[in-house]
This record gives sequence, C-alpha cells and structure tokens, in this order.
Amino acid sequence: MRTMIVLDSDTEALVRLAMAERAMSFDQVINDALRQALGPRPALKSPVFVPQTFDSGPCLLGDVNFNHLAAELEDEELIAKLRRAPGQD
Repeated sequence: MRTMIVLDSDTEALVRLAMAERAMSFDQVINDALRQALGPRPALKSPVFVPQTFDSGPCLLGDVNFNHLAAELEDEELIAKLRRAPGQD
C-alpha cells in the first residue's frame, strides 16, 4: 500500500538514524517499527504469589464454638428486643 505520512521532526530523526545504523530503506524502517509497536506481544507471566505463613501456636481460648456463641448472643438480643414495648426500638 502506498500512502503519505507526516512525521514530526524528532521521529524523522529517529527514522533516519535507524536507516543509517541498519542500512535499511525508509519503508523497511517504518514497517519494522510499526510491526514492533503494534504487533502481537508475548503474554507477560505474572509472578506467583506465595503468602508467608508462620506457626501461631496452640489456641489459647480453649474449646470454644464461636458459631454457637454468636447464635446465643443473637438470641439474647432478640429476646431483649421482644420484651421491650413496641415502638421503643
């Protein structure tokens, strides 16, 4: 395809420098630059996250069932709310 492009002075200098360094034509340098900039990129492999762990020792709270404790507290709150007169929430 034949087309006309307008280059800024700094990009023109970069193209001319690449032409001289690589002994390539204007068209070759532009095509290579476009392929490199716009072509497919290899997928970046993200690092694997490895959390740090440590031994926190034995449980100091004894044999506590926290789900049961939460249910009891919720029941107590509900009973107290029901004992109050309506409209005093």
